[in-house]
Amino acid sequence: MFLTGHKDGKVLMWRADSYIGMLMDYKDEITCMSKCFEGIAICTWPGTIHFWDIHLTREAKTIHLQNLPFKMLSFHICSIDYN
Repeated sequence: MFLTGHKDGKVLMWRADSYIGMLMDYKDEITCMSKCFEGIAICTWPGTIHFWDIHLTREAKTIHLQNLPFKMLSFHICSIDYN
């Protein structure tokens, strides 16, 4: 299974070349996604990171960059890397 993120905020699920369904419909543009230890990290343009569990059954955690205890020049997320 794989996911695609879209400018209108939709995250769609696919198996091979067949559409399975929509994982989530966020109100903001999806800018990047990455597999991580927790499952999947989905980032939106205004600076929100949504962590989904490995089975994609629930959103486990959400981080809003503007709530971090340090200042950033911009909250816009354009890429993510997990190592």
